[in-house]
Amino acid sequence: MILARSSRTGGRAGFTVIEAALSITIFSMLLGGFLFSVSRLQSVADTRAVQYKLATEALEVVNSIATDLRRSGYTTEGGLDYPLIYSVGETPNGFEAFEHGEIHEITADTAASNELVFLLPDDADDDGWPDVAGAGVLWSPTTVAYILVPNPDGTNSLIRRDSNGNQLTLSRSVTSLTFETPADTGFTIPLDTMRVRVQIAKDGMDGRVYSTESQVVVSLLNGWLAP
Repeated sequence: MILARSSRTGGRAGFTVIEAALSITIFSMLLGGFLFSVSRLQSVADTRAVQYKLATEALEVVNSIATDLRRSGYTTEGGLDYPLIYSVGETPNGFEAFEHGEIHEITADTAASNELVFLLPDDADDDGWPDVAGAGVLWSPTTVAYILVPNPDGTNSLIRRDSNGNQLTLSRSVTSLTFETPADTGFTIPLDTMRVRVQIAKDGMDGRVYSTESQVVVSLLNGWLAP
């Protein structure tokens, strides 16, 4: 009787321990790399979101100031030259309405900044157009100022305040504020203008501090009289 030799026609039914461990290791490495890439992408997205928000806020601030200053002008009223530029916290005599009150801390950036007092044209008939006389524009007795007030937490608030007690906060994250006349810039800007610079900084979710600056050159109502 002839016995037939059996043969194996099927494959192995499963992984060995070594193969399983190797597969798990490779999978873990791939998963770790994927999660790291996702984390990096999220970090980049967060950074860009903070930078975009900062840039938008800074642009809105300078545009708001520019809208105000376009209605103002270089003029002398009551023996004072307007717009009046002075160092942060050093409010000139006669402008007590613009004093900061308690100063918590002035940083190096804040100390290099300045503040501004200016006049807006009078509009007694409320028609939206400046009142004029033979000598030119009639100016309102109400003075307006942009001041940089340090906050207890180390940030600074940029505030628009007028001598009637009205107040508006434009930003709570300003690190520096600068107003410059043509003479301040060495006449690198036209005589009918003023340059405004605002720097804003905020903490990101990654613990870093992000900062951006925006500036605008503004043509004043009667800027040809600029010093």
